Amino acid sequence: MALVWTLERLRQFLLGISFTVVTDFQALIYMNAKKSSNPQIARWSLLIQEFNFEIRHRPGARMSHIDAISRAPVLNSSDTLDSLIENKLEVYLTLSVEDQALMMQHADDTLKELILILKKDNEDRTKEER
Repeated sequence: MALVWTLERLRQFLLGISFTVVTDFQALIYMNAKKSSNPQIARWSLLIQEFNFEIRHRPGARMSHIDAISRAPVLNSSDTLDSLIENKLEVYLTLSVEDQALMMQHADDTLKELILILKKDNEDRTKEER
């Protein structure tokens, strides 16, 4: 299932944030509501419960742009899987202002050092760090 594949690969980015999955697969909406005797579906259900997301149904006729994107590209002999992924795959996440600020703080080298110092117990800090 595409949702499970995506959640497994983007786990580090999606855990802890709210997001919306828009799909034309209406059965996905009811997957968590009904217990399944199929072990594979039960495992998928357990895996997706880690994430905080809403599923919205949109009819396939209104998702033709997505269908075109999902078609397998014709490979040139010089194309590699990495170059295809770089050129063709874009993931859009809607982050809150707080999430964006947090990501920027963790990317800043000076703030990284300050965060590490603040996480230390006071007695473990050097005189300069205090």
